Amino acid sequence: MSVWQQIISFLNVCGAYITIQIFWCLVFSTLLTGLVMTLRRTVFAGRVFAKGTLWAFYLAVPFVGRLKLLYAYEGAGMITAWLTARMQDCVWISRIYIAGILAAGVSMAVKRFRLYKMTAAMNHLIVGNIRIRVTDLHVTPFASGLMKPSVILPKHLLKCYSAEELEVIVQHEQTHIRLGHLWFYLAWDLLRCLLWINPCLAGVQKYFRADLEDICDKVCIQNSPKSACEYGEILLKSLKLLRFGQEELSSAAAYAAQSTFADFQRRLKCILQFRPYQKRTCQGILVVLTAMLIVLFGMIRHASYARYSKEKFVLVYEFDGTHAVFSECSQRLHRMISYDDRFVYVDRDAFEAYLKEKHVHGEIFIVFGGYGKLPGFGSGGYSCMYPSDTHAGRTVLIPYEKDYDQLYTWMVKLFQYL
Repeated sequence: MSVWQQIISFLNVCGAYITIQIFWCLVFSTLLTGLVMTLRRTVFAGRVFAKGTLWAFYLAVPFVGRLKLLYAYEGAGMITAWLTARMQDCVWISRIYIAGILAAGVSMAVKRFRLYKMTAAMNHLIVGNIRIRVTDLHVTPFASGLMKPSVILPKHLLKCYSAEELEVIVQHEQTHIRLGHLWFYLAWDLLRCLLWINPCLAGVQKYFRADLEDICDKVCIQNSPKSACEYGEILLKSLKLLRFGQEELSSAAAYAAQSTFADFQRRLKCILQFRPYQKRTCQGILVVLTAMLIVLFGMIRHASYARYSKEKFVLVYEFDGTHAVFSECSQRLHRMISYDDRFVYVDRDAFEAYLKEKHVHGEIFIVFGGYGKLPGFGSGGYSCMYPSDTHAGRTVLIPYEKDYDQLYTWMVKLFQYL
């Protein structure tokens, strides 16, 4: 096998391995979306903080693809086995999906980089002892940046608002930063890149952003000397910015400032229904949510396959020159096949009876050792061909070589930690 053939084969296995896990992440994200939307409209309707906490459970979605129940239990295991076979036969499926992830990731990275460059070139201004950036674009105020976040205000907004009103607007964006919403937006963008084929995530994104806005509004009103009505009046003034339309904005600005007229209407309605809350209650909700997430991640880790595990398995397959027409790995094989550093030992009578029972007559290969990741995925093992002329002795000794080329060794280690 040439170098390029080895690399292509390795990439095909990696693609199938990743795609199988992502398939179950897609299933879980769809089910979770239905649950979240149902709870938002029923049990948690009108409960701003409770609705916002629901979105935190999406953090667990990328980690469910290794759950043992998806491979070991009969129903899900049959689906996974069928998908594994299809992924290995139709490698173009995983190639297309991986290409989609890369395309979505590059698109997101380019938008964020353009936004970073755009904000870095803006002028600075001090509002209420807070340093902000000013833009000539007609956008609603927004916060940008992760390690060094900043508040961006449109220049013409400075002429329309008093110093007190500007301070309220800046405090709103500062609250987004303080509550970690910019990191939540990044996590959501990464999840959408990973599950780009799932239309549910695109459909519910506006609700995700709306719930974070409602939380921010509620916290701002609670900590502001202004009443809910005064706060709403300041928000009303921002409606005039929408007449310029998103089509006049650069892609970077539109990516950051995604407010619409309908968003303002909904927020105003929520603001007018404001009721003061107990900070201790919110702190309690945060503690309970954190505990639930820790328990959830602990349960997922406990119920999932390890990233890799040392294997002491024995697998036998028949090769017809193109495909493996028979393959099996069972405890029964362990009783008739063993190995050490130099030889494979086969109980001839028991193994011949086994082959006859399975109607296997072609070239027989024995695979052993290495490490396993998921059922059907592993690497680093050794193999040898079972000789056809085994007539002498009860035990057949088959020598094997441990020498691998450097490229294969590198790929085995890389796949081990994937």
